[in-house]
Amino acid sequence: METILFIFLKFMYYSLIGYLIEIVFAFIKDHKYVNRGFLIGPYCSIYGVAGLVLSTFNPNMNVVLLFLLSMACCGIIEGGTGFILDKVFNMRWWDYSKVPLNIHGYVCLKFMLLFGLFSLIGVYLLNPIFSSLYRYLDDNVKMLIFIPLVIIYVIDLVVSTILIIKIKKIIDPKDRNNTTLIINTKKKMLLDFIR
Repeated sequence: METILFIFLKFMYYSLIGYLIEIVFAFIKDHKYVNRGFLIGPYCSIYGVAGLVLSTFNPNMNVVLLFLLSMACCGIIEGGTGFILDKVFNMRWWDYSKVPLNIHGYVCLKFMLLFGLFSLIGVYLLNPIFSSLYRYLDDNVKMLIFIPLVIIYVIDLVVSTILIIKIKKIIDPKDRNNTTLIINTKKKMLLDFIR
C-alpha cells in the first residue's frame, strides 16, 4: 500500500505542478485564465505521468544526457497522449502543426526543449522537495490526503470523459482541433449542469 500511496501522491504532485505551468503559459499567451487540461480539476495528468517517469532518472548522470533523455521521454509521452486523445475522441487539446519542426502537430522541437529544461528542474529540485515532504508526513496524514484525492480524481475522470463524449457530438468535426472551443464548450456544459 505504501508504494501505491507514494506513486499516486507523486503523480498528483506533478499533475498539479503541470496544471500551474499550463495556467501560467495560457495566461502569458491569452492574458486570461484557461483550464487547458482534459480533466476539470487543477491537475494535468500528462505531467503526472512524465513526473513519475522522470523521477526514476539518476540525478548523478551527465546533465546533457539527462536533458536529452528527458526531452525524448516527454516528447514520447506528449506525442503518445495527443495521438491517443485524437484517435479516441477525434479531438485535439493542443496542435503544434503551425510550429516549425513538429511531428503531426502532436509534438514540436520548441516545446520538447522546454520540457527538457523543466525536467532538469524536476529531477534536481522538485523530486527532492517531494521526497522530503513525503517523509515528513505522518502515515495517517498521507491516507487523509490520498483517499479524498483518489475519489475526486476518479469522479473527475469519469465526468470529464462523459462531457468530452457529449462535446464530440455537438461540435462540428472541422472545429475539433479548436482547443479554445472545446474548453469553452466543456465549461458551459459544467456551468449549465451546476445551475
